Amino acid sequence: MSNLNSCTLKTLAHKNTYEKYRSLVKRGTLSKEELLILDGYEYYFSYYPTDEEVDFTKYYSYFSQNLYTQLTQSEYITVQTLCSNAAAAEPKAIQVVLNHLNDEWMKSKLTELTLAKFDSTQLDSLLEIYNKNKKVADEADPDVELFTDPDLFEGADRKEGLHWRLSLLNDAIGCPQIGDFIIFAGGVGSGKTALCVSEVCNMAQQLAPGEKILWLNNEGKGNRVRRRILSCVLNRPTSVIIQNQEKALKKYTSLMGGDPNRIVFIKASNMRLRKLVYYLKKYKPKLMVLDQADNLHNDSVKGNDVLKIHDLYATIREIANEYCPIIAVSQAKNTTFLDKESGQMKWKRYLHLNDLDFSNIAKQATAEAIVLVGRDDAENIRYLHVAKEKTEDRRGFKTKAEVKFQPEYSLYTDFP
Repeated sequence: MSNLNSCTLKTLAHKNTYEKYRSLVKRGTLSKEELLILDGYEYYFSYYPTDEEVDFTKYYSYFSQNLYTQLTQSEYITVQTLCSNAAAAEPKAIQVVLNHLNDEWMKSKLTELTLAKFDSTQLDSLLEIYNKNKKVADEADPDVELFTDPDLFEGADRKEGLHWRLSLLNDAIGCPQIGDFIIFAGGVGSGKTALCVSEVCNMAQQLAPGEKILWLNNEGKGNRVRRRILSCVLNRPTSVIIQNQEKALKKYTSLMGGDPNRIVFIKASNMRLRKLVYYLKKYKPKLMVLDQADNLHNDSVKGNDVLKIHDLYATIREIANEYCPIIAVSQAKNTTFLDKESGQMKWKRYLHLNDLDFSNIAKQATAEAIVLVGRDDAENIRYLHVAKEKTEDRRGFKTKAEVKFQPEYSLYTDFP
């Protein structure tokens, strides 16, 4: 305690509190008048033994008549003012002082018990270590990032981690890193979920034992996507797999390093983002897929769809920074155009950022990379455009590619 103010005077005016905490007061920091009042409590409780708390009107009268009659007039006025202020002290302020006194009392008791138990030399040594560690902890600000930090170049070349199946994505994006938020977008029937299946199946086979990929599905029944994953890994259509399911699952398990559940499927219909974080903490995945991200809910924002999508994607990016890279499947618009020569609607082969739903807001701003899936009338060809990539040192790589698509296997591969 650095000063005995009116709240402290009021707190110590209770008999039990005075007896328990009076020794904690640092007398050298008190004025003459404050010391006189404090010491006068003992005489007061002796003179009024039935009082459990000082009555400051009675106390001042007793004080002026029986204690320290040699005080000057100004000192008496100071004492009277201190007593009046103490009597009017607010209960909330008194509670703050009482909590502080109790903390100090606990510290003193713990010190007494420790000194009785241990050798003082050992305690001095432990205290020195504690103070050194505390100084280091106090100087280390978790929000400050230094050029001397050992993680400065961590993941900068993007060659370490899970590799994509398609060379376009390896070249234009590199291995996904924590903090990456990557969007796969396309029109209805373009094969955007199939692209996710193809790449996730390839990455899942690169995982170390015990590692997982999370797939949050809100696009229809989850068993459909799981069947597509089986087809992709085994390179067999579902119609063949169901003829010998046991054999297919055994081979699939072998290709997944003995763990058939390396890809963990979560039903995400009407899921809130806080539940998503629960699964991330539980499984600690190396990658997460949101199919589709637009269907998730963020309770923090009310309003129109534009505001909700803006906040949703910004929050997903924050989650990627904290836990793992995230691939989000999203919708594209304007995937067809009117051909003036034929007068017929045709597919756009290469989509652009302005073809992305809500393309003027957070989807572009928050994503590390946006991969757009275009097509034409050929079922076995897709046209990929990495329309945005913020990754370092990827400039100069091609951002568009014509790739082979096998829809019966949900498999994308490079053309030879």
